Amino acid sequence: LCVWSIDSWEKKKSRFLQAPPGRQSPLSGETRVQFHNDQNHLLAVHETQIAIFDGKLECLQS
Repeated sequence: LCVWSIDSWEKKKSRFLQAPPGRQSPLSGETRVQFHNDQNHLLAVHETQIAIFDGKLECLQS
């Protein structure tokens, strides 16, 4: 996941999804991201996990 500035297209922060226990990194496959209506939270869905992040890419729940 990456957060960037739309003013300068500069990458601000990035975060890799962590592999669940018993799985090897790196995760392969499709990851889908959906923003909440408040534009401050996002949902990341991969075949191995689902996680909620805040706008600073801190994982709130996995």
